[in-house]
Amino acid sequence: MKQRLLDYLRSEQRAAALWILFGILTMALSAWLFLRFAGGFRQGLGLSGGILAILHLWSGGRLLLRTRRLERELPPLLQRSPQRFRNLEKERCEKLEGFLNRQRLVILLFIALGILLALAGGVISRQPFSAGMGFALCIQGAILLVFNLAAHWRNAMHYHEVDRGER
Repeated sequence: MKQRLLDYLRSEQRAAALWILFGILTMALSAWLFLRFAGGFRQGLGLSGGILAILHLWSGGRLLLRTRRLERELPPLLQRSPQRFRNLEKERCEKLEGFLNRQRLVILLFIALGILLALAGGVISRQPFSAGMGFALCIQGAILLVFNLAAHWRNAMHYHEVDRGER
């Protein structure tokens, strides 16, 4: 059980590093697009991409800090009291499941807003800046959705391992 716990925590750290790396790359690309091009589609891409890059950095940093805290707390707890560990971990996994579901809803709202902005800017009002912002929201939303679903999958697998260890 200890090895599976450490594997889970390592996968969470890799996911956090990926979030942070993606946030840095997105921030750099967004800054380049926003500063290099005056107005239009590319500047719209840069603005909304930069805003969402901050979200990526915040999420990755938060996940990394949470995982490091769990690395310090959980292995000793597993050694001392396996039953208490299972109860606490199941409760934590259930809370994380609720958070991931709420986060997924927000991501879907980002995608819907992106579609509306892209349609409004590209078709209705012919404003490329709005179309760029909408397109960036859709792309970033899709990537966030993939990250969210991967986190949901990791959490469900860990919950299953903890639950299975109880029997």
